[in-house]
Amino acid sequence: MNEMSNEARQLQEHLQKAPQHTATGLLLQVLSVAVTSKPVNARRLPELRGSQRIYFSETPDEILTSGRSTDPQKIPGTTFYVLTNANNDWKRNTCLSALRLLGFPPDMAKVVNAAFDKVCGDQNFQRGLL
Repeated sequence: MNEMSNEARQLQEHLQKAPQHTATGLLLQVLSVAVTSKPVNARRLPELRGSQRIYFSETPDEILTSGRSTDPQKIPGTTFYVLTNANNDWKRNTCLSALRLLGFPPDMAKVVNAAFDKVCGDQNFQRGLL
């Protein structure tokens, strides 16, 4: 039997206490838990970016100027903003990439994938791994 890591169990409990109804809400909630749990590692978030678009920044303007229709939103409880005008698969994969970058254990992917499946329905998304 595989034991769930403390981090994965805590995220799962947090998501159960305050369930989200949209992929954007879930993105913000997962990132909030992750960044507030590992604030020192969170300084690396701006490393996650596209070829032209900026995904994470401490100012919304930096995200806004990196592309059209970016809709940056503040990650609750943090100094960071994240691009949110993207499809649900991107939001899922961005959560997983951020968790990996921040140094969370691989079993967090199971919790994140299950939460996105619940919010978005099983829309044949590629299941991400950490």
